Amino acid sequence: MPPRKGKKKATNEDEDATSTTDDVALEHERRDAAVAAAKIGMGKINVLTIANMLKFGTYNDRLKNNSHVNKMIASFEKNGIQWGTQANALPIVIERARISPGQTLEGSWTDSTTLKEVKFTDQEPLIFASGQHRVAALQKYTKRYSDEAEELQARLKHLEGEDSVTKEEAEEHADVRKRLGDVKGHLTRIGMWGVVLYDKESIPDVTRPAVLLDVFARRIQTRHWMRRIRSVNNVLKRLRI
Repeated sequence: MPPRKGKKKATNEDEDATSTTDDVALEHERRDAAVAAAKIGMGKINVLTIANMLKFGTYNDRLKNNSHVNKMIASFEKNGIQWGTQANALPIVIERARISPGQTLEGSWTDSTTLKEVKFTDQEPLIFASGQHRVAALQKYTKRYSDEAEELQARLKHLEGEDSVTKEEAEEHADVRKRLGDVKGHLTRIGMWGVVLYDKESIPDVTRPAVLLDVFARRIQTRHWMRRIRSVNNVLKRLRI
């Protein structure tokens, strides 16, 4: 009978790998804690009509991916625009002095009606740590509704300019008016988006783009896997597994 093999002893390399992993985890925790401590508050802004320019690329230099934008639009159409959820909130890095005083920057992500519109003291650019694809998707999605509204308005004007109308045209007129009302309703509601404000000056050790990007990139990755898990759970429910 061959001799029994004993357990392999842990090597220095194994211990070093574990130590390195622990160090990375602790560094992630330190960065997360620093960013959390820098949180000023939460609220909402109209990303389509606000006077301040929205600036991306300071903390995330990833180029805009049109395919990703179109996927987000498809999600808007299927699931609605979930602008008031914590998972979709846009992070703004800003000096406290630029936020108008006397505001209540609080609310609940489970009730978007509690989010107050954030006011700023100037019209200088707002620096976003992430979210360019959400904003681009919203802009493109809104353009579709605006174009449709113009077409419907033109068709309505044509029908109303007729000296006499057929029964079919009268029915079309009613349908066009209803659809135009729906489209205008969408346009009045589109634009608001939840934001989280972070004090740029209170966390000097994480204002470096690469460091802050790491924090938000991991949050984005977490949201991605949460969506994947929810998708699988929905499939299982339909299959009654």
